[in-house]
Amino acid sequence: MNLEYPYFKGQLHFGETHITIKTINHEWPEVYYSLKNDPAVAALYAALTPIPDGLADTAPYFRSGGALNVGICCVAAQYEAKVVTERCINAADVPAASPFSAGKVAAIRSDPELLKSYILHIVQLENNIKTLEKQLPDVYFHKIINGILVEAVDYKTSLDTRTAALGKFQRQVEKATEKSEKLENDYQQQLSLLEAQKKSKAKIRLTTRPQEPKPPTLETYGLFNRRKVEQRNLELLAQYSADMAAYKEEIARLHKEAKEQRLMGMQHDVDEARKKADAAKEALDKAQRQLEDAEAASDLKEKCAEAVARPTPASEAQKILDGEVAQTMELLQKTIAARNELYAAGIIFGKYQNAVALSSFYEYLVSGRCEKLEGTNGAYNLYESEVRANRVIEQLDTVIDSLEQIKSNQYMMYSAMCSMKKELTQLNDTMNNALTAIYSIENSASDAVIQLEGISQIGSTIAKNSDVIAHNTAATAYYTKKNAELTDALGYLVALK
Repeated sequence: MNLEYPYFKGQLHFGETHITIKTINHEWPEVYYSLKNDPAVAALYAALTPIPDGLADTAPYFRSGGALNVGICCVAAQYEAKVVTERCINAADVPAASPFSAGKVAAIRSDPELLKSYILHIVQLENNIKTLEKQLPDVYFHKIINGILVEAVDYKTSLDTRTAALGKFQRQVEKATEKSEKLENDYQQQLSLLEAQKKSKAKIRLTTRPQEPKPPTLETYGLFNRRKVEQRNLELLAQYSADMAAYKEEIARLHKEAKEQRLMGMQHDVDEARKKADAAKEALDKAQRQLEDAEAASDLKEKCAEAVARPTPASEAQKILDGEVAQTMELLQKTIAARNELYAAGIIFGKYQNAVALSSFYEYLVSGRCEKLEGTNGAYNLYESEVRANRVIEQLDTVIDSLEQIKSNQYMMYSAMCSMKKELTQLNDTMNNALTAIYSIENSASDAVIQLEGISQIGSTIAKNSDVIAHNTAATAYYTKKNAELTDALGYLVALK
């Protein structure tokens, strides 16, 4: 089953079914909450909630687990089951011409007993077709939902097997990754500090900072010593100016020296941080290569394949569902083909080729109200009169919803619908009980790696389960009855050719 299609394409492709996102968003809540107690749906929900590690980036229905994606699976499965059922019905053979001789067709038309037998065989086939048409979508729906569950269980089993075999290497990679990221961050921080320091002014230590020259105290000249005082003052100012120039030059030199020393120290720290980061990256690369080598080892692939191949409750349930789907589809196609071959005789007018009309015709013939189909007093005319008088309901869907109303006037149809409901209810109930029992069996896929002995016994444990036995018994009786009626119809066809 390949269902890995991304949501962003606008459609969820499920087999040959294409469902728009708008349809899914509109339908999934109602569909999910109406089916959440179904054993297969509940098991899928439990398998995806919480989502197992490693599933988040795989198929879309795994991405968040929970009601949303299980609901999406339910909507898609219902659509797919509908498409498959329609395809199965349309694939049945339709004869190009009547398989019966003209003489035998004329005999059936003119002999009420032969006509009753002919109609009865068609009615039985029509009723069986309706039953199988209703059964197939349900069992196919469970086949799909359980198939997704099998995929989830298998994927989880593979993850568990890989973890058991690669745990040591995975932990080494995790630790190496954490260390490499930390040291790389340390390097980047050191580099940022270095770049910031290049743009700033370094501070000079107080112990090495020279004393700033003080401005000279100038003398005040008198009446008779002005020239000498001015000369001394000029000398003092010149000396102060020279001292300040030397001071500033020394300060600039000290700033430059301090910055160079600071940058040198920081550059050393950056280089050391880079070395450590590179060493950690090399260690990470080595750990990843060891993990890749271990993953590529053939024995790991074999272990995963062996683990996935072991039976699980879901895989055993899938065998049951696959078998029932195949059996139902084959029986449905053969039954439709047999009915089509009977209709190809041209005895029944096309408008009345359905279970509701034929059931009434059979009642008319058996009760003596009619002896033929055509004519004023024929079954066709009587049926139309009763339809107009609302004594007969001709739409099958309305018949199914109005069983008590048709009990008196359409008893044969009433009995057939009651029988169909009883058969399907029994099949569905026993199937649900069997699935519930299967899913509840211990040694689930999450324990498969460490409980191999228990896993190997799942098939026999399931086969001995009372609920599974009850369903197998009911299913065997159901299919035996349908096959017997089909065999009877096929024998009837052979006799008429």
